[in-house]
Amino acid sequence: MLALPWLVLDLTGSPVQTAIAMTMDFLPQLMFGFFAGAVIDRVNRKYLMIVCDLLRAALLFCLPVLAWGGTLSVGHVFAVGFLLSTLTTFFDPTQNSVVPRIVAREALVEANSKLQLANTATRVIGPVLAGVIIGWMGATGAIILDGVSFVVSAALIMLLASAAGRSGGHRPEKGSIFRDIREGLSYLVRERVVFAITLLMCFVNLGIGPVLAQRTFFAREVIGLNSRATGLIYSVGGVGALLGSLAAGPLGRKLGRVTALVGGTAVLGLAAAGMGLATGFYSLAAVEFAILFTTIVANIHSTSLIQELTPAHLLGRVLSSSNVLGGMILPAAMSASGPLVVVVGVRGVLVVGGAAIVAASIIGWVSALRRAGARKASTA
Repeated sequence: MLALPWLVLDLTGSPVQTAIAMTMDFLPQLMFGFFAGAVIDRVNRKYLMIVCDLLRAALLFCLPVLAWGGTLSVGHVFAVGFLLSTLTTFFDPTQNSVVPRIVAREALVEANSKLQLANTATRVIGPVLAGVIIGWMGATGAIILDGVSFVVSAALIMLLASAAGRSGGHRPEKGSIFRDIREGLSYLVRERVVFAITLLMCFVNLGIGPVLAQRTFFAREVIGLNSRATGLIYSVGGVGALLGSLAAGPLGRKLGRVTALVGGTAVLGLAAAGMGLATGFYSLAAVEFAILFTTIVANIHSTSLIQELTPAHLLGRVLSSSNVLGGMILPAAMSASGPLVVVVGVRGVLVVGGAAIVAASIIGWVSALRRAGARKASTA
């Protein structure tokens, strides 16, 4: 969200404080992800999403009230950012857990594609609108509108049938939260396709982390692009993400879900390595497009496969656990890219990261994903 970092800049003018605000997106998933999964499988998921949305709206509305009262501090912004990310840690896996309850098994890829399309469109268009709104109404005005959007989301979720929120199957007994977490992790490791997908996504994050950390530096300092050209390249990547959302379903039907997942991951690795070989605006824009396109295709099919292969009463825990394990890798990989640049240079880091993703996709294909996927996963 653009408004919160902008508000921190308004309050402090400090890039360090702004970076801390951005870090709040990572911490809650790592701290509470396993616990969130267990809670998701214990309660009605529809009502959990509504509560998360209303609480997020209430948190956002607190900031303008504090600003108008003259008591708003950067600590308030940090606290709200942390709590918002915590609620998102509960909301996102819940949303993905509800999908199999409201669409048929063969429609999972299409449903996830539509969700991803909406999310991607929001992320592409949202910052542009936020910039306009901040210029017109200030950061607090943008925050109010963001809070209203959560209220609208809660109202729309209320229209879902109550049955959509039920986990189905065996409900965990109260008072055994840690056992619930172990049960979810045990299933993730025991179910070979789900475990293989999780490992694959971990290795993807290991390889893509340096790309995310170094791409701005690479565009400006190595290729020599200005901020306008770099922003345009990111916009091209956003278009790739939108088209990836539209293409995931047809690719799954044509190639099969497992092939679309592994093939998309392999092309993602080649594109990431290609970034290290880019020499100008057009080549960098092309690989940015390919990276975002294939990332979305892989995400849609990995989520759809996990939804298909996991029992309903375990789905919240399995999705959350998979997210946490992948989430542990990404910030570590991004941080490690700095020292690696000193050793092999920026181009070398990008090429090595891409090669790691390609290697992981090959290993995934010749192991559990190919064998078990061919037996269990249907083509959409």
